[in-house]
Amino acid sequence: MGEFDDCARRALPKQDIMPLFERLETLEKVADIRDVTRLLVKRPLPGTMTQAAKPSAAPAKGNTLLETSWVP
Repeated sequence: MGEFDDCARRALPKQDIMPLFERLETLEKVADIRDVTRLLVKRPLPGTMTQAAKPSAAPAKGNTLLETSWVP
């Protein structure tokens, strides 16, 4: 758990790390993946803006793909 804890504490409050670790250890038993993803969205990563601080934009209509610079 040490390495996981080191990485997770950069994005999650301390009290949320162990529940996430335990859920990931039993991932094959999870009936609904939303149970896992809820544990991942506790707060924004350091250095990112919160939703309230972001400038508002009109929602896109239809199924619009967003271009990114991310490359796997």
